[in-house]
Amino acid sequence: MIRQLLILCILIACINSCTQKQSPLDYSLPAQQIIEDFNVGKLAHEQGIYFEGEVYLRAASGDQLLVMSNSITDHPIAFLLQMEQLPETDLNLSITKAQLLFFHQQLLINDTQSESCYLLQLDDATTLPFTLDFPISDTFRGFGLSQHQGFTMTNDDGAANLRGIGDPGSPPPFEVSCKCISIYTDNSDVDCESGDSGSTSCSTSSGGESCSVDCNGAHYFSCCNNES
Repeated sequence: MIRQLLILCILIACINSCTQKQSPLDYSLPAQQIIEDFNVGKLAHEQGIYFEGEVYLRAASGDQLLVMSNSITDHPIAFLLQMEQLPETDLNLSITKAQLLFFHQQLLINDTQSESCYLLQLDDATTLPFTLDFPISDTFRGFGLSQHQGFTMTNDDGAANLRGIGDPGSPPPFEVSCKCISIYTDNSDVDCESGDSGSTSCSTSSGGESCSVDCNGAHYFSCCNNES
């Protein structure tokens, strides 16, 4: 009887050990708490946001890096990082389960199924507002970081499409536009409903779509428009 109990205990221990080995590791961050801590004392337009879902990271045009997310709330969101020049590497990443933490000047993309973490940020952004326990896989810097909500995103043969966005050289066809413009631009040719010279951030909304942008304050200003 004792021998049978001993064998049974060994079998149960083996089963538990195998189950634990087969369970996927979880690299999730306490994202909700991080955002809540970041938002303390901030006005509504200054507060960070948090999303979960499938994420795509790719080049959108000559100087824009695009992040698309089909979040768990079924409200797609896109982020655009305006850069002086895109990285030479061919960027076309797909993350099945990701966390997106947006701090206006920084966007952190965390792959919850691996130790992969990507940071998009403005050139003059400081360090992250929390301590990250593992290294960042890659950092992308630019002069403008904008978020867009309320658009349509579909999947076609496993590839994310945002009304045709993602084709080489094609600009994102958002109905509302939030971007950063060089201060050396002829301002007489620039029409901004919000933002304009001297402004490092602005936002706009129309027809259910909305966007906001933060710009590197050194040589750029924000410009938001309804393009419909």
